[in-house]
Amino acid sequence: MDLFNKPFMHVVRDLPKKISLLVDVTGMGKYRSVHSVIEKHTLYPFYTAFLGAKRRNKVFWSMFGGAVTRTYGTNSICASTSRFLAKLRYCPDCVREDMERHGEPYWHRVHMAPGVSVCSEHKRKLMSSCEECGDKIGISGQHYHPLRAACRNGHPLFAPGRSEDIVGHLGAALVYAQDVKMLLETRVAFEPGKLKKVYRARLFELGWDALTHEEMAQHYGESFLHSVRLTQCQPYWPMAVLRGEDHDPMRHLLVIGRMFGSLKQMIEGSYPCDWLLFQLPAHQVEGAMVKESLINSIA
Repeated sequence: MDLFNKPFMHVVRDLPKKISLLVDVTGMGKYRSVHSVIEKHTLYPFYTAFLGAKRRNKVFWSMFGGAVTRTYGTNSICASTSRFLAKLRYCPDCVREDMERHGEPYWHRVHMAPGVSVCSEHKRKLMSSCEECGDKIGISGQHYHPLRAACRNGHPLFAPGRSEDIVGHLGAALVYAQDVKMLLETRVAFEPGKLKKVYRARLFELGWDALTHEEMAQHYGESFLHSVRLTQCQPYWPMAVLRGEDHDPMRHLLVIGRMFGSLKQMIEGSYPCDWLLFQLPAHQVEGAMVKESLINSIA
């Protein structure tokens, strides 16, 4: 609030607005561009991966300097239930490594993405409170705070995890977390019309007529789907994704995980290379990239 000289500000963690002003008033522009901040330090690559180029551009410029209502209201993001799932979460092993490398921990954006419950790096359950005393971390009333090395009661947040918190195999939740990380780090994006054809081709390969919530629950478990607000009350939500009617990134990744195994496996499949894009700075995203170049970048 001091930086912007305002008595009150609404904190937006997923798609913050007026990034250009933030870069200007902090002097950050000496080290990185507004484009870099949006692409590498927000959830922009995640939320816009399945919107298409035109809508991605609208979101980008809304974040650059526009109003937050425009960012959500004009780009199909307001209809996404996954927006309301984002929480402040941390991985104890990441906290320890951050302390060793930087002298202080920080919130990792991949841990804030909707539906991510496991650290893709350490395969450990993410936490939102102190394991020792249950103190809520990073939240006090309506206020958000920097991640610290200890809770308010002095218990370290990087203590060795309990055995039940360690994910020892590549389960569906871990694959989803790895797919989210890939979206954020490679900034890959898709054109809805062409992606719909890829989905249709995969359904034909698998010999499936449709994909339902029940089949998704067999793969992910009903408890996991319930935790991300996907229930039997919406039995055909996967088909809305396959038909290109739903742009929710979480739902797309869940469907991709069920049909292809993972996002990387889908991209490496034998499909035409003009159905995906590298998510370059928004004003540069127009043409398609050659698929082999993308695969080399994520190998």
